[in-house]
Amino acid sequence: PDVLTAEVGAQHVALDLVSARTTAEASWRLLAVAVAEPALPRGSLGPLDAALPDLEREASLARVLRDNPDLATAMRELERERAGVAVAHRVMRPDLFLRGEAGWNREHVVDGPVRPIGWQFGLEVGFSLPAVNKNRGGVTAAQAAVGAAEAAVANLRLTLESRFAIEFADYERARAAVQAYRADILP
Repeated sequence: PDVLTAEVGAQHVALDLVSARTTAEASWRLLAVAVAEPALPRGSLGPLDAALPDLEREASLARVLRDNPDLATAMRELERERAGVAVAHRVMRPDLFLRGEAGWNREHVVDGPVRPIGWQFGLEVGFSLPAVNKNRGGVTAAQAAVGAAEAAVANLRLTLESRFAIEFADYERARAAVQAYRADILP
């Protein structure tokens, strides 16, 4: 029974080795896609006794947020929307406007025979006074776009921070495992 248990254990280790190689190959391909270099040459892990870098969480997070292209794009979009508010404050609506309308009025004539009033037409002509026209609708729409852009930046920042927290925790676990293997398990 001890020999059979050892053989089964060896088979499990062999399966784990195949799984680890497959995972390593998939991770290497994902890395090649992430850096936009499909022909990225395989690298080695280096010597097993090399010191692992001790990453500081806050500095690493700041670097990820600073160098993330999606966040940079969202920040540029936010600045564009803020510039749109400044433009909307300066824009006036047209000085002269003309509106027309036509419609069938079903109300009955008050005095006289009972019949609908019939077709009615309307025409409106006007002009804007610069002192009164502040383009409030355009300014409000531009401010709403700024609010949406700010929310998108905040959402993206929170998403990046949560993804970073998960990956950093994985790194810390792997680093602790390597130190345990070096110090206790392998010796």
